[in-house]
Amino acid sequence: MDAFAKQLQSSLQARNLGDIVDIVFVSDHGMTDTSHPESVYIDDFIGEEGMEMIEHEDGWPSKGLRFKESANVSHYLEALEKAADENPEKFSVYTHETMPTRYHFSHIERIAPIFVVPKIGYVLTTRAEGDDTGMSKGVGILTSFDVVVNDLFPCLHRITVMTTRKLRCRRYS
Repeated sequence: MDAFAKQLQSSLQARNLGDIVDIVFVSDHGMTDTSHPESVYIDDFIGEEGMEMIEHEDGWPSKGLRFKESANVSHYLEALEKAADENPEKFSVYTHETMPTRYHFSHIERIAPIFVVPKIGYVLTTRAEGDDTGMSKGVGILTSFDVVVNDLFPCLHRITVMTTRKLRCRRYS
């Protein structure tokens, strides 16, 4: 990729196009399973009763949990927070009040009141779902955005250095 980018840039320079043409490389892995994550079983933390009290799950790979009105939501939230504290490398648990501002979800009614977000290398599932997590259910919150961007654009820095015009990028954090 680096050799190709250098050859392309040199060819543009040779044609006096280096000052008027910007080169942008974009990469996308699509919906291909690109990882072999370790499963985290939500029902291990809230039990079968807790799973039955979930009215609706939002999102994937994250799980937005909406409990039934009759559920003791604070009990299940405490259980999930305790599990996250004991397994900080695996997942985080957020509410509207504790949601990181970088997610831009903190006070949106459409976002479930309890949001469980797996860390890179882990996937949320249940014992009933098993380890067949689907891995093609769609897009959810990207938690380590910088890591993902660096993986998708491995030569971005070198290309930026090679171009004569600076790329203007907005970094989301």
